[in-house]
Amino acid sequence: GNMHMKKNDVDLFFEILSKEWKYSTEIILIGGAAALLYGGIRPTLDVDFQFHFKEHCSFDGFSQAISRVIDQTPIQAQFSDNVDRWSSLSFLDFDKHTVFYKTFSKIKVYLVHPLYWSIGKIGRYLVSDCQDMLAVFKKNTVDPIELAELWHKALLNSPRSEQLFVIKKYMIDFFKNYGKNIWGISFDLKKTIELL
Repeated sequence: GNMHMKKNDVDLFFEILSKEWKYSTEIILIGGAAALLYGGIRPTLDVDFQFHFKEHCSFDGFSQAISRVIDQTPIQAQFSDNVDRWSSLSFLDFDKHTVFYKTFSKIKVYLVHPLYWSIGKIGRYLVSDCQDMLAVFKKNTVDPIELAELWHKALLNSPRSEQLFVIKKYMIDFFKNYGKNIWGISFDLKKTIELL
């Protein structure tokens, strides 16, 4: 089987889901699948998303529909009606900052805006997260000042924990290691990290 998900696999996942699930539902893609659709190159086999039912229906029914999709594809899914709990760093009001992707029957799929998408990435900071941010920031115009301000806001709005100290170091490290590569020679490291 194909061990690496491509853009069409994301579409396939939701095409099959729309046959298994007949209720009006909004999906916001985060993580690797969103990166892929933004032009990232790193293959992923996970679809991570937040869902919101637009009509009365059962969560159990939804979970069962997704299980049936997973049985028919090589894809795994992680989903919640509140993905903020997945991270020690607050995702802020990311669900108000989305880009419409596609409609699959009664399922509307959105991507979280690249700036807000990156909050989940910087909070983990694995090598794969860095590769994703590098690819997505290069292909989608993201302003480093806006990015630093948003990351700072995420830190301020997160539950106080030892993890925040570590995450702030990740942020500084990211700008130091990738800033010039993404934003070119005019990138002002000092000015950017002062905002964190």
